Amino acid sequence: MQNTASKIVMRSIGKIVFLICLIPFIGEPIVRKLWGKSANLVYFLRFTLRRRKPCQTINEVQDEWHRLLNSFGIFPTVTKEDQNEYYWSMDACPYGLNKLSRKKACNAVMDFDRTYNSLLGAKLVIIDCIPNGAKCCQYVTCLASSR
Repeated sequence: MQNTASKIVMRSIGKIVFLICLIPFIGEPIVRKLWGKSANLVYFLRFTLRRRKPCQTINEVQDEWHRLLNSFGIFPTVTKEDQNEYYWSMDACPYGLNKLSRKKACNAVMDFDRTYNSLLGAKLVIIDCIPNGAKCCQYVTCLASSR
């Protein structure tokens, strides 16, 4: 669960993203580009400036990814894991993108997650999401070299 201030900020961002995605032809690509570049910036600040080594194992990827999510007040649940991949879920969208009409915005903001995991040396796959009607968002993260 998110703390109240973080939840308010994330939900506000979600509303803005949803409105931008409504702009015909250019809305969704703008959000995708912005979120992808944001992931690059966060990675640069967390790894490059601190001269940290890239992740080598799925445990390192999981620790780094969850540390980043936790810093935003987001606490995912790991449901299954092995040496090359782990499955995880979230019971609520931190951006409040819970309706089917918000699916495009959800997919666009997930570019941050996909890009950041790619920079960590992993691949993030969305199995199902709340805007599709699922009870929770489900993901699998695997080492990029294992698939």
